[in-house]
Amino acid sequence: MADMVLIRSTDLNKQPVPDAVNSVFIQTSLANIDSVLVAGRCKKRHWQLLVGDLQPKLAALQASG
Repeated sequence: MADMVLIRSTDLNKQPVPDAVNSVFIQTSLANIDSVLVAGRCKKRHWQLLVGDLQPKLAALQASG
């Protein structure tokens, strides 16, 4: 579970914003998420995952399917 999620509120799908809380829950998509912090460590920043080498994880997912 993330400690903090930074959402870009200036995207077209986030407009208008009459109620900020409802906008987050109803209008936000994965494309709007700029950064994610978990346990104080940045896991996504400026729309890029920072989880290290994804190839072994992708291979394991493909093998399990």
